[in-house]
Amino acid sequence: MSIPIANLYYLLAYASDVLPMRGYTSVGAEPTAKVQDLFARLLIEETSILLRRGLDQGYVESTYDSKVVRGRIDFAESVRRSLIPRRVLAIDVAELTHDVLHNQILKSTLHALAHVEDIEPDLRHRLISIANALPDIRRVELNEQVFRRVQLGANARVYRFLMDVCTIVYESLLPDERTGTHRFRDFLREDGPMAKLWEKFLLNFYKRHAAGFRVQAKNLSWHGSRVSSPSMLPQMRTDVWLESRDQVIVIDAKYYKTALERDRWDSSRLKLHSGHVNQMFAYLANARMVIQGDKRVSGVLLYPLVGDVVSVHEKLHDFPLQARTIDLSGHWSEIEVSLLSILDSKRWVAPGEKGLP
Repeated sequence: MSIPIANLYYLLAYASDVLPMRGYTSVGAEPTAKVQDLFARLLIEETSILLRRGLDQGYVESTYDSKVVRGRIDFAESVRRSLIPRRVLAIDVAELTHDVLHNQILKSTLHALAHVEDIEPDLRHRLISIANALPDIRRVELNEQVFRRVQLGANARVYRFLMDVCTIVYESLLPDERTGTHRFRDFLREDGPMAKLWEKFLLNFYKRHAAGFRVQAKNLSWHGSRVSSPSMLPQMRTDVWLESRDQVIVIDAKYYKTALERDRWDSSRLKLHSGHVNQMFAYLANARMVIQGDKRVSGVLLYPLVGDVVSVHEKLHDFPLQARTIDLSGHWSEIEVSLLSILDSKRWVAPGEKGLP
């Protein structure tokens, strides 16, 4: 799959829930032949903006010995180390500094990306240069625990975007022990970071644009099951749940190379993935048990376009079902129209018109 840089930027911005942001005209519209170069450009651009505006700061606790009381006296530490007879005290001070975790992650990611094998030489130089421009900030070892510890304030919208980009870069880096550098794994492959990005993008896109619908990622219970504690049944959590006065639409974000597969018994026949259909049926059947009123319940399997265009309208028992591909290589306005057309009830198959074989 080839995604224009500008479109991938919009996917990232929606997934980070930081729209509206300035139009990203500087990244261009060429396909992302090397995604690592895109992330380098994004990090360089956004970090440059942060440096002009001023980096985020936070209070960091530090302890030092002093004859002058400036801060909070740590009496326990002073007694333990026998400092008082020497007329010295252990002082705890909260100092305002740029050396906070999200800045440390940013600087560490800039350095890590600069050491990817096939990064463009000019981008490598700019990554190192801007990392060195971050004042008095330590580098940290990037791992999942570090990212989970990040806490951002309500006004840190640019940082949310940057931390999402840093997370994707971290998840895409493969260390090369022979050379001491990193390789960038295929970002767009099925088990790569793009799969999670696709889900987050769709949820936040519909939260912003699905007028008349309440949008969430909803947990469903297995209706009629005797659940043990803890339950051994898999969790049912819809990627996107849209509910209006008269209908519920369940969207399952599927990031696969193809929306169709060969029939097991007839290889000349293409069909929807059986696992995807079965999963959707479980969502729809249990969704009907929790909604109030006589609302129509329907489902959508939503894939990014990789091969052939797919626009399937079927009836799964009593539930209208669509399977659609979205062409992420097109103009962004066309992508928006395709996504919003799913909400148009006139496009759905009326009950009884067609059924799955």
